Amino acid sequence: MPAIEFDTLDVEQGFNFKLDVQKNVGHMLNMKIGETKLAADIKVKNPLDTKNLKGVVGILASVTWNSGHGDPFKFKFNVSTPNKQAISKLLHEELSNTAVEFDFKVWEYDPAKKKWYEAFYAADVPLCALVEKEGDKDLQLKVGKTPFDAVKSPLNWEIEMGLVPQTEKEQAIGFRTAHEVSVAKKWGIAVG
Repeated sequence: MPAIEFDTLDVEQGFNFKLDVQKNVGHMLNMKIGETKLAADIKVKNPLDTKNLKGVVGILASVTWNSGHGDPFKFKFNVSTPNKQAISKLLHEELSNTAVEFDFKVWEYDPAKKKWYEAFYAADVPLCALVEKEGDKDLQLKVGKTPFDAVKSPLNWEIEMGLVPQTEKEQAIGFRTAHEVSVAKKWGIAVG
């Protein structure tokens, strides 16, 4: 199966959404790493609700998934300073609990229908995962060393994270190729 790649999401548009700019955007809506719940402290509009500000954990820069049941999700997203500090603290402690609960959404514009739509998202909320490991040691969780400079305010930091499914659950992922064209996807493998 082909990979699902949203590798050029517009971070500026994610922070400051404008209806007349038709660049793909995404948000990390919620996230809990181990026992640490990240704050939904960045207030933004989404393409389907431009009247109300909603709190999100981060603004997505990219998300990729090779579409396999056991394949990792690879995220790059920008977070507030308090969330950057919380993640940095986890990395400097012995992170014995690498369980992650998260919810994300990517919006795309359909030029044929002239409508925004949810293109890629967690259909089961929250999704349950583990921080991906490279080899036996290195967690795929990195924090940017300097603030992201394309958006000056609020001060924000890039996070890179790989997530693998928890093995005992099959979870629903929503994917659309157009406003009215959807494909059901599953992530993880049910056991038992």
